[in-house]
Amino acid sequence: MDNKAIIYSEHKELYKENMDFIYKKYINLVGSYRQLVADHTNEVRFLKSTSILAPYFVIKKIIMTFFRQIKK
Repeated sequence: MDNKAIIYSEHKELYKENMDFIYKKYINLVGSYRQLVADHTNEVRFLKSTSILAPYFVIKKIIMTFFRQIKK
């Protein structure tokens, strides 16, 4: 019974640490996404008015930002 309690408490601690880490990454990602949208709003408007490929460029930038955040 003691071993189970110890394992459970260790697992709970690890889970909490992992969730904190994931939450911080998520917050960074949301912040980056908002920054990306703010930085490229005018460019996106221009692309939408001139190009069929506009969604492709937007999605590409979001994906690249996502991967940059994961690497950090």
